Amino acid sequence: MSEKNVLNGDDSLNITIINDKENKIVCSEFLNNNFKKIFSGENLNTTLIQIDIDDVSPCIGCFGCWIKTPGECVIKDKMIDINKQIINSDMVIFITPIIFGQYSCAIKNVVDRTLSKNLPFFKKFNGRTGHPGRYEKYPVQYVIGCLDEGQEEDKKIFLDTHNKYRRDIQKVYISTNEEDIESIVQNIFIEVNK
Repeated sequence: MSEKNVLNGDDSLNITIINDKENKIVCSEFLNNNFKKIFSGENLNTTLIQIDIDDVSPCIGCFGCWIKTPGECVIKDKMIDINKQIINSDMVIFITPIIFGQYSCAIKNVVDRTLSKNLPFFKKFNGRTGHPGRYEKYPVQYVIGCLDEGQEEDKKIFLDTHNKYRRDIQKVYISTNEEDIESIVQNIFIEVNK
């Protein structure tokens, strides 16, 4: 990761990693213990945000972020600062345990509450209808889903869900052990620097 990372036109890359603090799993523990080593580099500005279920409330579907307070959720919790951090990043990496083929509750709350970055209007994207973005610049987003060996059905559900509903996520990686986390992060940086 010592090579020059240029996503935003200058020499530094602002990276935000959002991790589930409550559901401890092998790959998230490895990341937490090796965070500084994995994300070391003179041109990397990294922020690690660890979330538990009490930090971010679930989206209540009120659309207040579109109508009452455009661009900002009406729920006053840590998500206000997290949304600002996300939109000011060049890259966001969500790390979640895969639970019954889905995100952990804490990470799902964060992902759902990023709705405010979109406008309430509809637009066609590659044959699908969706909401256009509110801002000019958005971070590149990745998800690293962590699960134990042998949970093939959960892995399939997780990947299918992303393919259908999460168009703003550039790529999804699946980790089954601590050894492949560092390799996955290296792959992400290689893709970004192509």
